[in-house]
Amino acid sequence: MILRSVPRSWQRSLEGPLCDENMRGICSEVCDVVLHSDAIHRGGGQVIPTARRVIYTSQLTAKPRLLEPVYMVEIQAPKGALGRIYNVLNQKRGHVFKEMQRPGTPLYNIKAYLPVVESFGFSSQLRAATSGQAFPQCVFDHWEMMSSDPLEAGSQASTLVTDIRKRKGMKEQMTPWSNFEDKLWLQQQQPARPSLFISTLSSYYHVFIITFLDDVMHCDLGMLVSKPNH
Repeated sequence: MILRSVPRSWQRSLEGPLCDENMRGICSEVCDVVLHSDAIHRGGGQVIPTARRVIYTSQLTAKPRLLEPVYMVEIQAPKGALGRIYNVLNQKRGHVFKEMQRPGTPLYNIKAYLPVVESFGFSSQLRAATSGQAFPQCVFDHWEMMSSDPLEAGSQASTLVTDIRKRKGMKEQMTPWSNFEDKLWLQQQQPARPSLFISTLSSYYHVFIITFLDDVMHCDLGMLVSKPNH
């Protein structure tokens, strides 16, 4: 039953708990399972939702982080416009990683990284700042971890999660992991550990334990990255 039901729970939890986006590179281990002696109370209807709750809660307690898509921007402009280009990029959380002059011309080539979420209105703002002297071209380059905590109210990552949840018609506030706490676990007054969670199957106190193995887990623009403490 466990071998059949847990993979189904895993498939249903591939979209992370932050904003229902795909995750990558996740590995988990089932440490122990205690089932009810009566077969009627240990079917997929009890195991699957319980395992899914456990997986979600482990993700929420494992220091989740967002990964955001990043453009590589190439800009051509004369030397006199470089300072204004840098100012616009700084305002948009972009940073220049290469600058060189085109041989035989007064133009400079600038290559920079720019978060996709900051790219809206970037071209028009850049043209306005340089009086039309700068010509940007954007192409997707990589995913980058956001430094802020999506579970910290008011942080940049938290605001992004809220915006994504609004767009998808989800509740703005994520379900706190404490809502999944097991009554038996609380009665025993054992402290919760990061990346370790115990849940029960209905009212029969079947115990299901799961813990993350991998150092890093992440997902796309719902983007979850965690480094659990074992």
